[in-house]
Amino acid sequence: MRDRLQHAEGELGDVLDALRRYRQIHSEVETLRMELRACIRHKDDIALSVFSRRDDGQPRGQGGHSDPTMRAAEVIMEQCAGRERYILDAIRALMEERNAVDELLERLDSTERKITRMRWIQMKNWVSIAFAAELSDRQCQRIHRKALQKMAQWHASMADEREKGKTEKEAEMSLHVG
Repeated sequence: MRDRLQHAEGELGDVLDALRRYRQIHSEVETLRMELRACIRHKDDIALSVFSRRDDGQPRGQGGHSDPTMRAAEVIMEQCAGRERYILDAIRALMEERNAVDELLERLDSTERKITRMRWIQMKNWVSIAFAAELSDRQCQRIHRKALQKMAQWHASMADEREKGKTEKEAEMSLHVG
């Protein structure tokens, strides 16, 4: 019983952390998108300035790879491509995190969802939430607490399903290897 209670408290903490991060994720994704655009522009600038100017009269090495300028440009292009992959992976991870919260919110009934969104995403105080929901602030707080508990239970079951899926996949992999 005690383990289950600690597990539930842990899941509630995870849900609260995810709700706190929800608003941050948008700005982090936008920052990463700007960085991605800058990286792409940098690659394009290099491609235009180095790879398109082969007949500028400057001395060149024997094959394209021995030319120091070309090699440096290729290294920079490879670094940019690696950075692009890193940024895209980071954006994908952030969007998955945000989508997981959206999925939990969508499972709530409309009043619970409205109150939870106002509290965590719109950052409204209880008086504003109560006014918008046409309920007392105490009622809103009770509905909110129950919504968080539901989300924590769903989060726990989703985590258990993911863990079960990993275990089954590992078992399946070991059968194919052996």
